[in-house]
Amino acid sequence: MAGTLFVAVLPGALWGAYELIRWSVPTEPPKGLEDAQKEKLKSLSQSLSEGTSKPIESLQDPLPPGSPVFDDDSAMAQTMKSIKVSDVYLPKPVIVLDVDMCIKDVLELLGNKKISSAPVIDSAGVGDNKIIGFVDVLDLAGYMLNILREKGVGADAEALFKSQTLRHVCDETTNIYSSLKWVGIYEEDHLYHLMQVFGRGVHRVPVFRRVFDKAADKEIDQICGVISQSTVIDYLYKHRETVLGEVADKPISELKNMIIPRPYIYSVHPEYPAWNAFENLYRARMSAAAIVSDDDILLGNISTSHLKGVRLSNFSTLADTVQQVVETLSPEKKMNALAAHFDTPLHYILYHLKATHMHRCWVVEHCSDEAKKLRVVHVGRAEKTKLLGLITLTDICKVLVGSDTAF
Repeated sequence: MAGTLFVAVLPGALWGAYELIRWSVPTEPPKGLEDAQKEKLKSLSQSLSEGTSKPIESLQDPLPPGSPVFDDDSAMAQTMKSIKVSDVYLPKPVIVLDVDMCIKDVLELLGNKKISSAPVIDSAGVGDNKIIGFVDVLDLAGYMLNILREKGVGADAEALFKSQTLRHVCDETTNIYSSLKWVGIYEEDHLYHLMQVFGRGVHRVPVFRRVFDKAADKEIDQICGVISQSTVIDYLYKHRETVLGEVADKPISELKNMIIPRPYIYSVHPEYPAWNAFENLYRARMSAAAIVSDDDILLGNISTSHLKGVRLSNFSTLADTVQQVVETLSPEKKMNALAAHFDTPLHYILYHLKATHMHRCWVVEHCSDEAKKLRVVHVGRAEKTKLLGLITLTDICKVLVGSDTAF
């Protein structure tokens, strides 16, 4: 039963002969939704079908593609080109999803493994490499919100989660959201090229090595792991003196185009419907929104990471407000977010991104004297201040090395 399988590819496994490891999802006999959960799903479906969705408004046109601040023949660039991808990360087992898995099982699996994304394979595909893309929880949530809207209040929501598969998501989502468009990289490639890929907005890539398959009598791609933007940020901080040099000490205001100005940032009020926020993120190919007060004070953020624990049993939670969902689905994150000001040095931001495992840092108008000593404040545990900008991991990579336009 393809709908109850996922594929775990170990570092030593070859794409030509990978093994399907069978897991029961869930491990206990499945339980139906409780009446209260069913009613809440109906309420969510009603909100969706009534067409009360509010699209993103008042955002200016997207920023033009950034160009690197530093030349590709600079000392920093040359150092990055001398560092192999294999030096940046440690190979780990890779969980991949079969394209015929149903959405209910995929969400259950991602939630149990505490991950937000995974590669998708088509085991019946042609060729050595069976990967057809990446899928994350925002893709799944956005797709199912569309399905619930189309089917209406009378539809059996539980049955829809069981009947819809990743194949449906791939067919629909590739036209809307770029998460499924992926690019691989080899262990022998260099850090500079990897950062160019990440500067394009790709959040994670599979890492391959070329090996000789005796059975096939040819070289094939062997998957060694998946590397993310966060892994590169960790590496840059740990090796900031040798890789970044004096750039690490520059205030962010001196790094051209690193800060996304306020007019380009999507924001929501704490009482905004969570389903509408996630639907807009899905449609706009964004991964986070700022949570702001009526006077544009930064209160926190809501992002794909807050969906990490979503599954059929709690999907109806998306009918709640942004604040309620953030605190319910991801209580350890709550409304917390990282914020900095214009004179914050780059290495402070890298450190806090590494330490908190967050994927963005907001730029705010001012901080207290105590916060200025820290350079970076934790919104939600410190004073509130007006939102001015945003720095993402993509922006950091793009400013340092540019972006790869070859895909």
